[in-house]
Amino acid sequence: MHFDQIIKRLQVSERIQRLLHEAMKFGTVGAINAVIDIVIFNIFLPIGPLKAKVGSTVVATTASYIMNRHWTFKHRDRSGMRREYSMFFGLNLVGLGIQLVVLGAAKYGLGFSEDSDRLAFNIANGIGIALGTVFRFWSYRKYVFKAAPAEPDLASAAAAAMTLSPMSEADALAEELEDAAREEIEHLTQSRSPNLVRPDDARTRR
Repeated sequence: MHFDQIIKRLQVSERIQRLLHEAMKFGTVGAINAVIDIVIFNIFLPIGPLKAKVGSTVVATTASYIMNRHWTFKHRDRSGMRREYSMFFGLNLVGLGIQLVVLGAAKYGLGFSEDSDRLAFNIANGIGIALGTVFRFWSYRKYVFKAAPAEPDLASAAAAAMTLSPMSEADALAEELEDAAREEIEHLTQSRSPNLVRPDDARTRR
């Protein structure tokens, strides 16, 4: 079943639906890159777990950027491949640091050996991947693949423009009273003008 069909079955807000949609795609990309990471990690494990982790992360990071940019976050704003990849790689280094801490704890804290404790290292690697994935999803959305600028809501803007503040209402009321007073004065002037006798008319009558 397609991701959209699964999410539409959930009675959640549109914002949560978008988040779940991205998370499911990100999880799929993450699963693919986890396989890439584990394969490369095991290939290079004989040279040491930390060096192997660096090599597997570089390969998985490049693949992850391509898939996330063109699938998971393709609807988000684009700010240039150089900037995005630099930010993407930098945040992956932080994620790598999280994973190295877990592997370092396994090797130097728990005393595991790469020669006899391959399974233990793979478990530690999986834990590090899970923690790094959570960090990466959050940081990618916030710093790399930012949300596209929202289109202006013309209807809301028009409604806001038509809504008067208390001071504007007071000014409008004052103008209405002034107009009413002006009209009343003009009306009184016009009603009295027929009773006024001009001097020329008075001399003529005499």
